[in-house]
Amino acid sequence: MVTSLIDGQLYAVVNVHAFEGSGPARILRSSGRFDDEDAAARLARRKRNWIANAEIPESPRPCASRPGGRGMVPPMRSASGSATKFLAAVGVAGAVGYLLALDVVRADVRVAAKALPMLCLLLWQWPPLGRYGRWIFAGLALSLLGDVLLDVGPGLFLPGLGAFLLAHVSYVAAYVTVSRQPRWGRALPFVFLAVGASVFLWSHLGEMALPVTAYVAVICAMTWRAWAMLGSPGLSRRAQGFALAGALLFAVSDGLLALKLFVRPLPGSGYAIMLCYWAAQWCIAVSAREPRQSGASRTLQAEGVGSSA
Repeated sequence: MVTSLIDGQLYAVVNVHAFEGSGPARILRSSGRFDDEDAAARLARRKRNWIANAEIPESPRPCASRPGGRGMVPPMRSASGSATKFLAAVGVAGAVGYLLALDVVRADVRVAAKALPMLCLLLWQWPPLGRYGRWIFAGLALSLLGDVLLDVGPGLFLPGLGAFLLAHVSYVAAYVTVSRQPRWGRALPFVFLAVGASVFLWSHLGEMALPVTAYVAVICAMTWRAWAMLGSPGLSRRAQGFALAGALLFAVSDGLLALKLFVRPLPGSGYAIMLCYWAAQWCIAVSAREPRQSGASRTLQAEGVGSSA
């Protein structure tokens, strides 16, 4: 049998070569008539039974991202359950191994363990969908690079800082695909945070003052844009909430890291930094796996009628 889907209708073309009986019943060209009426009846029953048991795909939904609603919105891509569980287990094992090896095991072993959670997140995200998903994927990949560079040795601190700065720029670009509205009122708290943190750290930074200040400005901008898109159409409220939570956790992690590197480390700060960091990246990654809103949902939400996801 060969099946085809045309405008949502299922057609079955059955090629029957012979039936039991007095002689073979042959299909006369494509007319569907048979020499043997009993054979034709048996064929019709077979077709009805096969069509009744066949799984017919649902009709495609209109594409919200194309003018006029043409095309199809691809369903949310997800790895199989077993693959997701495997990646989660490997990522958690790497995170636990890194935390247990903190300040104890050789640096190369720590680097390998530290890279596993981010590598698993990248595999979980593959293939990224849409502009938002691609920017988030780029940010995750740059973060993985930054993880490796920062742990290889102190001589690679600046390249590692640069990789994370570009990761935040990627996240900003992702959030801007959802909303370009500035919403300056939401920017003010992060302006104060950036200025306050820079002033507080300045005397401790030495020659790192300018790079670190630039990094502080970028991560505050990333957190502002995550909050600025909250409530905008185009991405579900649930995904927006995950993105904002990830941005805030990232800011907390980097704040603790700045204190540890340039001022005075707090007790247990190494564990808190990494736990907040991995939670932040997970939240941001989850936001890219949420389905985009349909055109109707965008219209309703823009008018203030849409419900929270």
